[in-house]
Amino acid sequence: MKCPSCSNKIGLFSKEANSLAKSKSCPECGAEFAIGFNWKLVAILFLPFWAVKVFADSVFSASGAFDLAIDFLLFLGFMLLVIEAKPHETDA
Repeated sequence: MKCPSCSNKIGLFSKEANSLAKSKSCPECGAEFAIGFNWKLVAILFLPFWAVKVFADSVFSASGAFDLAIDFLLFLGFMLLVIEAKPHETDA
C-alpha cells in the first residue's frame, strides 16, 4: 500500500502498518494514516474472485487441505488488493 501523502510504499506487514497505536505514521514523511478497506474495489472484485474459487473447486475437485489452501490463497490475494492506507481523520 502507499502513503496517502507522499506515495511512499509501506508494506502491509511492516512495523509502521501493524503498530498498536491508533495513529500510524509514514516512515518517510511522518504523515499519519489509517488502514481501511476500499469498499468500491471489494464490490467490483468479489464476483470475479468468487467465480475463480468455484472454477478451481470444480476443476481440482479436491477436498481437505488442498481445497483449504486454494481458498486461503484466494482470500489472501483478495485482501491484499482491497486494503489501503487512508489519511488519518482528526477529531475536531
